[in-house]
Amino acid sequence: MQPSQQDSVEGRADTSVCVAVIDGPVDLTHPCFAGSAIEIVGEPAGQSSAADPAVAHGTAIASVIFGQPGSPVEGVAPRARGLALSVFAAAPDGVLRPAQQEALARAIDIAVERGADVINISAGQFEPSGTAELVLADAARRAREAGVIILAAAGNDGCDCLHVPAALPDVIAVGALDRAGTPLDISNWGDGYQGHAVMAPGEAIPAATLPDGMQPRTGTSFAAAIASGTAALLLGEFRKRGIPAAAEWVRAGLLQAAETGAEPSAGEPRRWIGARLAVDAITSLTATERNLAMSDTVIAAPPAEATTEQSPPPAAATIPALAAATIPPPAAAGITPASATGAPGECGCGCSGNPTQLAYVLGELGYDFISEARRDGYIQHSSTNVNDVNALIALLDRDLSAASGVTWTLNLELTPIYAIQPAGPFAGETYRKLVEFLKEQVANRAERVSIPGYVGGSITLVSGLTVPILVPELRGMYSWTTAALVQAVLGETPTTAAERRAHDARGQEMRNFLERVYFDTRNRGLTSQERAINYAVTNAFQSEQVFRSAMSTDLKLDTIDVEQSPLGRPGSDCWDVKLTFFNPGRRLDQARQVYRFTVDVSDVVPVTVGRVRSWQVY
Repeated sequence: MQPSQQDSVEGRADTSVCVAVIDGPVDLTHPCFAGSAIEIVGEPAGQSSAADPAVAHGTAIASVIFGQPGSPVEGVAPRARGLALSVFAAAPDGVLRPAQQEALARAIDIAVERGADVINISAGQFEPSGTAELVLADAARRAREAGVIILAAAGNDGCDCLHVPAALPDVIAVGALDRAGTPLDISNWGDGYQGHAVMAPGEAIPAATLPDGMQPRTGTSFAAAIASGTAALLLGEFRKRGIPAAAEWVRAGLLQAAETGAEPSAGEPRRWIGARLAVDAITSLTATERNLAMSDTVIAAPPAEATTEQSPPPAAATIPALAAATIPPPAAAGITPASATGAPGECGCGCSGNPTQLAYVLGELGYDFISEARRDGYIQHSSTNVNDVNALIALLDRDLSAASGVTWTLNLELTPIYAIQPAGPFAGETYRKLVEFLKEQVANRAERVSIPGYVGGSITLVSGLTVPILVPELRGMYSWTTAALVQAVLGETPTTAAERRAHDARGQEMRNFLERVYFDTRNRGLTSQERAINYAVTNAFQSEQVFRSAMSTDLKLDTIDVEQSPLGRPGSDCWDVKLTFFNPGRRLDQARQVYRFTVDVSDVVPVTVGRVRSWQVY
């Protein structure tokens, strides 16, 4: 017997479950959200209005998950707690602009830190190889390691083509089904989705329209929202039964629930990226090894000899079904809402998080002028070609007050991730320090800077990219080159050949450590773990003690890990940076050596605690 519409939503989500929606801004004035528990995290990415297509998309997606019973839109998980993080906005001409992968990665990290259990990303960027930028791939990996499930739309190009983040192995990709239970013509497919994907209802899904209406919507964006709501239901079921909802159990359970509802399709088998999500199967799951495996369930596409008989309608009959209304898909360009309308373009992210959020960031210094008018003002009033960095530096040397009109940026691989805005009684000295850093970079005397501070608010650069504002703390600002840092740590080169060899070997290992942190673990310095590892790089003198000891026994650096420290003191936030070494010539008969030093990141400028500790592991 088909459940009633009221039964389909009430009592089927747990208030302890948190779902983060990374999308356009969500307008909580829509009546479907009355009584919901949704928090807006950070600030909207640019201007927000009912006419903004980003607001329309974000509100629609959120309504599919959180819409309250008896409202114009009844969502899949109305009792779940919600986080809304905005990464999309429209340009002044109303054109929707896609977000950068960096902005999406930042939003994922913030959602994890704010307690998300499930993250919905109804967006994607076309990427033939299915490989994302390292910063996004790392954010997805960290989220999975933290016990968070990410679901992302496969895209609406209707081709054998991959989108990120859906193609990442740590993300569950979601394709869209029509009302007959077969893949929508616009739903993407590809081998890169196989093994970590589901197919969810995606045609004529009731969704909120502003200011207070409802309209059926179609696309993988809405299929992803249904799958995310279903993941929240599964988590709720686990928790109601007193079962720890470990991410891999829930992930496997979600995919297995899909597998139980899979049927051969009348559609082309290649269009199936995973099995059909059986929403009602969630309530029949039991926590036994027979039902849930502690590993990912690999779901194959329907066999080539699939019959022409249509599958029964998907189990999303629990979602109110109205008349079909197909929304045409957009062209793929940048990370765009997977079911957005209008021409694609570029946008930034304003999900800057809590205004008191601490940050300790490594990167390169840059500058911006916010607008063409600001840039022209500098050129006309100072007779300086500020497009020439040397001319700008000469202007700032003559008149430091001009530094306050420049928007200083902190960049990772040429991409701005923060706008630096000095404030407080030492703002003038901070501007002076920024000018010094820029001069050092231009003269190749500095490769990187460390900037501690507080994150709050956002600003849009002249490129249209919106980035969080970082208010820096002067006493923790440093600049350096890798070569100079290694030399400062190791001292002058010894005179004897044997000592030089040992000296050069330690220096090479130090450079290896620094480069691995700069590139393999590069981050935005927001979480406690990120601030700890970034400070470990800045405080390389303590790291050198580790390398001096390790290299005396021919050990090489293997892994770099950061974990919560058992050490602590009142009000502290201590993390252990663990460096593990191994002997490449004796992998099987010599134990690995672990060195640990503790960093307290409770203050804006971290400090080390205690001495370096070491032990062996096999």
